[in-house]
Amino acid sequence: MNINQITDVVSKLDANISKEGAEVEFIATYDEGTYEIIGTQKGLLRLGVEILRAGLSDRTYFANTEMRYLVHKYSNFNPWIIKTVKEIPPRPKMTFTKRVKEFFKGMLGFILICLVIGFCIFLFNKIFDIVLKLF
Repeated sequence: MNINQITDVVSKLDANISKEGAEVEFIATYDEGTYEIIGTQKGLLRLGVEILRAGLSDRTYFANTEMRYLVHKYSNFNPWIIKTVKEIPPRPKMTFTKRVKEFFKGMLGFILICLVIGFCIFLFNKIFDIVLKLF
C-alpha cells in the first residue's frame, strides 16, 4: 500500500468509528514502572485511529488537544505529544557511576534544604527570645 491508500483507509476508519462512548484510561504505576492502557472497544479503536493519523501527519501531533475527547478523566498520565521522526535518537545509558552521582546530588540537595530550614528555625527562635525579653 502506498501513503495515499493508507490515508484513505484511515479516513474511512475515522468516519466509521464513532467517538461516542470511546474512552481510554492511561495508568502509570510509578513504583512498578509500568503503564497500562485500558479502554472500551470503541476507545481502543479510536486510539488506533488517532495514532495512525499522527503517523500520517507531517507535523507534531498534540495529543493533549486532539485526543482530549478520548482520555478518561481518571487517567493519571496523558500522552502529550506524538511526533513523527525519521529516526529515533539514541538515549544515553544510565551507568552505575551516573546513578551514584545522581544519588549524591539528590542527597546534597536534601541536606542543603534541611540546613536552610534549620537555620531559619534557629533565627526565628533567637528573634522570638529577644522579643520576649523586651516585654
